[in-house]
Amino acid sequence: MPTSARPAPPKPSRPAKSRTQPAQKPEGIEQKRSLAARLTLQVGDDIRSHADALALEITTFYRSELRPAAEALAAEIVSVLRSPNASRDLSFVNLRRLQARVADIEDNCHILNSEIQAARARFGPERGVLRCLDRSGRYIPVARLDSTTDAMQGTVTPNQARIHSVPIDRVLTDVEPALSEFIEIRAAAGEAEEMFARMGMLGGIGGVPSNTYRITVRSPTIGARVSYSPCYFINYTVLASPTSPVHGYIAPGRYVFMVTTTGQTSLYDPGQFDIPPSGIAADIGLTV
Repeated sequence: MPTSARPAPPKPSRPAKSRTQPAQKPEGIEQKRSLAARLTLQVGDDIRSHADALALEITTFYRSELRPAAEALAAEIVSVLRSPNASRDLSFVNLRRLQARVADIEDNCHILNSEIQAARARFGPERGVLRCLDRSGRYIPVARLDSTTDAMQGTVTPNQARIHSVPIDRVLTDVEPALSEFIEIRAAAGEAEEMFARMGMLGGIGGVPSNTYRITVRSPTIGARVSYSPCYFINYTVLASPTSPVHGYIAPGRYVFMVTTTGQTSLYDPGQFDIPPSGIAADIGLTV
């Protein structure tokens, strides 16, 4: 007898995809893209009028994200500076992987290494000391070859900023966190600059020249020249003159400032200033 065909078993039904499933929290590069997309959508074509607020949010986000990397880079550099073979082993391969300009950091670390080697040669490997300023409880070394610090050859600078002779190991212990903070700001601003460029602001958030921020510095000392230095190594560069105010461009980082009067008296402001502080423009008020 012919057998009747058995009906095919019903196919298991697939659960319908929910259109309201919660989005997974992005991580790493996806987190970056998510932030960029959200901010772009938030401001649309009016992005330039929101630049300050956006720069603050993006830079703050990246500072937190990049802090461990900045700490590791600073620790790596300082570890080499402690060794007697620093001149041979000092390398910035990992530092150069940051989305930021780092040539000035490299230059200052090479100069600091030269200061350390000279001190070891003069006082002995275990007894070397460096000239330092006390900046917010940290001993920060002063570049001996910088012409703007000639007035600092004595024990006290004109506005009573005392010069300390501090053992090299202690100095480097204080340099490491200061360098880490500087790198953190530089790297965060570099990432923010790239993000702004992707969002249609070809000039980024730093203005011209590229990768720098326009700043205004105000001083109660009239007719003076303003100089600035990174927070981890006192090596001044002239910004502009005469006060007040003066304008100029500085790459992102944490800086200290000095003014030099027409009589060549150098006055050192005790503050430390983050560039950028919150967005595109920086208006810095000195106490000297």
